[in-house]
Amino acid sequence: MKAELEIEYEDEKTARALAEALTPDNLEAPNEMKIITKSEGCVIFTEINFSGRIRTLIATIDDLLSCLQAAEEAIGLGFTKEKVEE
Repeated sequence: MKAELEIEYEDEKTARALAEALTPDNLEAPNEMKIITKSEGCVIFTEINFSGRIRTLIATIDDLLSCLQAAEEAIGLGFTKEKVEE
């Protein structure tokens, strides 16, 4: 199975920083899974190749997006209660 994620940001610096923040988690993937995350311009590309159960792939994508959200919040891009109320 193969999944591809593409997420665009406002600038190249942000995309690069977030892609680099995700890379350490990708290195800890199970042997049957290969995850590559890179940035090109303002876009983060992640490719996941996996030979296993679909539930594991879905859980991996969910975990990846959670890590991305945490990284966004760390650099001030995340949604806070104050931002939502504006």
